[in-house]
Amino acid sequence: MKKIKTIPTKQALLLVLSVAILGVLWFYTFCHLPFQETSLAIDWKVLWRDTFHGQVVYGRPGGLFLPPWGLLILIPLTYLPLCIGWGVMALWAFGGAFVWAPPWNSWRKHLPSLLVLLAAFPLLRQLADGNIEGLILGGLWLSWLGVRDEKPAWVALGAALTSLKPQVSTLVLLYLGFQMVRTWKRKNLFRVGIPLLALIALTMLWQGKAWLAALFPADGLSAQMGRGMLWDMSWWTTASRWGISPGLQILGALLLLWLGGLFWKKIGRTHPWTPGMALTLVGINLLLSPYAAANSFLDVLVIGFTSLSAAGFTFLAWAAVLVADVPLLRSPAWRYAHSSNWYTGETLALLALFWLLTLLSQKGTRQ
Repeated sequence: MKKIKTIPTKQALLLVLSVAILGVLWFYTFCHLPFQETSLAIDWKVLWRDTFHGQVVYGRPGGLFLPPWGLLILIPLTYLPLCIGWGVMALWAFGGAFVWAPPWNSWRKHLPSLLVLLAAFPLLRQLADGNIEGLILGGLWLSWLGVRDEKPAWVALGAALTSLKPQVSTLVLLYLGFQMVRTWKRKNLFRVGIPLLALIALTMLWQGKAWLAALFPADGLSAQMGRGMLWDMSWWTTASRWGISPGLQILGALLLLWLGGLFWKKIGRTHPWTPGMALTLVGINLLLSPYAAANSFLDVLVIGFTSLSAAGFTFLAWAAVLVADVPLLRSPAWRYAHSSNWYTGETLALLALFWLLTLLSQKGTRQ
């Protein structure tokens, strides 16, 4: 029997003390930022207000539109001061990016790359806004590895989190479902399906009617009013801004789907769990959704960074982050009007570049 290694008492106490001090400094910082009178925590303020102490309010303009099962994560945070909840959301954003970091053997050697990723402007923007993108990244990671390693609990939790934003996750969930049916034992399928369906059913009984009424109001107009707005980075909206005709937009969408299918045929069938497969699914899903807010570009950037790094293109992974930082260097007016266009373009470029490099590498290996 192997002897379990233990941390010496002094080191353990020092570690606990260090974490406690960092935690206090973290939340102290968030609570002393001028968030009440500025746009800081703009998304978290809405989520906190519309789920406060379990008093859920759907349908306010620009308000809450998350599925009911997502409320179970947010409501406990509303019993904390707003700034503390904001700090927790920021930690989740960091955590969601961190878990996707490539499994490097030498952390010291690759620490600069990790710091570049964690300092990326789209991630810092998540910290400032208090959105749920960290939960989406964490859910994608849990469900992806959970299906690969046949861990039902991971998949159930990951799917519940990831499904909070179908504009990011629909293709991933369909792909993972296909892989589960194809490779898993039947009993493990039930271990995922039963608790997940129970969670969805019970929360829909609780708040489903209000949620659906907010998504599909009686006047036929979505109260969200997000589609076509300046922050919408979907292919359809951005292509319209670029003056591309509807017919060419459809051809562009079909080309994306064909290229994604080609990548799966050449790479995904034999290597179904590469980060590049996740990048392909998330990138295409985000672009072809009817509506996709630009803050969801973080998912593409993080998984794209991991995909390029894991494939040996570390320089290009750094370049992807630097390109994503360009809006930070422009004026606030430019960022507000053009960031979504910029991130649509970078998503297209990341997909095209990664597909090309991967296929060329495979061709070179065969030769």
